[in-house]
Amino acid sequence: MREVSKSPFYHAWEDKDEAERFRLHSREIYDHYKAYQAASWSGHVEYGKWLIASLLAVHGGAIYAISTLKDSVRPAQINGLIDAAAWNLGGVFMTLVAGFAAWLNFQAAEATYNRWSDPAMLYRSDSFPSDDDRKTDPITATLFFAAAAGLMSAFAFLTSATTVIQTLRLP
Repeated sequence: MREVSKSPFYHAWEDKDEAERFRLHSREIYDHYKAYQAASWSGHVEYGKWLIASLLAVHGGAIYAISTLKDSVRPAQINGLIDAAAWNLGGVFMTLVAGFAAWLNFQAAEATYNRWSDPAMLYRSDSFPSDDDRKTDPITATLFFAAAAGLMSAFAFLTSATTVIQTLRLP
């Protein structure tokens, strides 16, 4: 932005053209933050629903498929199918963890945009947001945590599929 060596109130600036430009610029930034706040809220709802539904469908379908195999395999193969189902149950758990972390991520983003959307920036040049004093970054932390949990859920599905294939190949 600009150095604040004058009054932070735009109406007190001597150069009225500069004050008006800065006020218009401030309005655009304010509106931008408010739009991103709304998008973050909407995103956490839609993304959370999609993530939970998709991963639960994958793991639930795998558990159902494994359960249909139990009558067509030899007794020596049952333990392998149980292990594969257990991997999918772990995947369900990691799916729920991923969904929760994603929800936390969007909540943190919404809170940040809410904090940044200070209407005082429309009339004070020293009211622009700054996170320089923050010691934590919950948005990035929850983003990576959700991604890691989602990848662990995918790994559980892959391990389950491999376990089923290896079990069915048993002599």
